[in-house]
Amino acid sequence: MANRLVMVRMGDDAVEVQLVAGRLDDLASLALLARRVDCVVNSANAALLTRGVSGIAGALLALGGEALLRESDAAKAAAGGEVPVGRAVWTGAGALGCRGIAHAVALRYGPRGREPATPAAVEAAFLDALRVADEHACASLACYVMCARAGFSTVPSSSDAPAVMLAAMLAAIEAFRARAPRERGLPRALRKILLFVPAARLLRAVAPAHAPHAVLWCDDGAVSYTHLT
Repeated sequence: MANRLVMVRMGDDAVEVQLVAGRLDDLASLALLARRVDCVVNSANAALLTRGVSGIAGALLALGGEALLRESDAAKAAAGGEVPVGRAVWTGAGALGCRGIAHAVALRYGPRGREPATPAAVEAAFLDALRVADEHACASLACYVMCARAGFSTVPSSSDAPAVMLAAMLAAIEAFRARAPRERGLPRALRKILLFVPAARLLRAVAPAHAPHAVLWCDDGAVSYTHLT
């Protein structure tokens, strides 16, 4: 059974957050997930999807096909050739089973220069991805922890990059919860967020900090909190 930590925020604007220890870069897992959520977040370079990309972006492109690549190219052209760091853009999903993809740009590698991801850029880009998905009436969203691979961020090698970037993404979720309905004057569509992390230890690491604001449990019995205040 997969390690899974569920955080259900209390209140009228509740957003359920599930943290799952698992990967998304194999085609079978991603294809199955895409049929279960409305939106998949692509942790994107400023150039979005290009031929030859690897990891989750490569899996998205392999499953989404040429239609997804065309949409990515159109979104990039509309942004002037590159999407700014800290922003997110929406495309359809091509042949992938979900409604669409939110491309969250937290780094730049390309002809216009190199800009590794910072925690602040990850927080801003993921917050914008949540906004974009919500505006496209997505009720559920999935994302792998962003920019956590060695060499892709400014986080020192001596630090725990996945934990640092996960904290930035959780901060983005808190900001989204705080402002989304008030900004738009509309009911929030996005109600469920799945965050995938590379190791179960991250689930236990984040639990104490979030326990006062949520109901949490872990299906392998490693974490068990109930705080309703």
